[in-house]
Amino acid sequence: MKRTILNKTVGVGVLEWKAEETLSKSLESYKKEKIIKLFDEALIHFQDGNENDKTIAKKFGFKASFEKNSGFLGGMVKIFNELKTDYVLFLENDFPLIVSHNNFKKQLENSVQLLEENSADVVRLFSKKNPGDLFSDVEKYLRYYKLQNPISHNVEKLQSSMFKRFLYNTVKIKNRRKFIGRAVYVEKNPHKIFPKKISKVGEFFIVDSSVINWTNRAVLLKRKFFLETLLPYINDNLKKKTTNGFQTPENILRKWWQDQHFKVAVGEGAFTHSRKDNSWRENYPFKKNI
Repeated sequence: MKRTILNKTVGVGVLEWKAEETLSKSLESYKKEKIIKLFDEALIHFQDGNENDKTIAKKFGFKASFEKNSGFLGGMVKIFNELKTDYVLFLENDFPLIVSHNNFKKQLENSVQLLEENSADVVRLFSKKNPGDLFSDVEKYLRYYKLQNPISHNVEKLQSSMFKRFLYNTVKIKNRRKFIGRAVYVEKNPHKIFPKKISKVGEFFIVDSSVINWTNRAVLLKRKFFLETLLPYINDNLKKKTTNGFQTPENILRKWWQDQHFKVAVGEGAFTHSRKDNSWRENYPFKKNI
């Protein structure tokens, strides 16, 4: 196996379930910017897949694995077990790339360096300025906090009124602290507003996990960190309440993640969230960019 970045191996895994058109659009974006050659391994894990899926994977330079639908957690575990690289970039079928090859390469190299130096435990690589569908972090942050130096003019349109902020800071004051980390998607200098929870290393903001949630969205992390730190906790704390009968890491990790004070790196980002197949997401209220 070749070693491409800082003498470490890096793999990319894509989780797929019955969204061929959406997946193809995402893979086309990777092919256009030739990013697969930056990885030592590239895998698409198909849940409830078919023979045509093998053709799609091969066409875009990916290996394919298959199993009956085991839900999000099951698919994620399969990807981290199948890939044998030091680092894994975990993607879903609806995460197209929106930056150039050189931009992504630089972000990937800088992300691996952060992880190698233990300056971060996980790096988020979805775009700050164009996060795409289902992204509500900006609205949630602005329910409690007043804008100071927004990263874009579009953010200003989402600022809650003074009265609404007063209500949230009165009625739901206990939630205020956990949204501090979302400042990285709103403010140009969040580390100056919340210096105890957010710092800056190069082009990345480093956020304490007590104020920013675990997310499955385009994350890069050490394979061992997932298998030896996150997964054991997940397996020991499965929830009675599931999502469509399946366990989800975000639900299981929520409170524990906050208590661990892990370091979450957030930079420019490279992926957005966009579906092409018919989906309930079409009517989701946060279908907008910032």
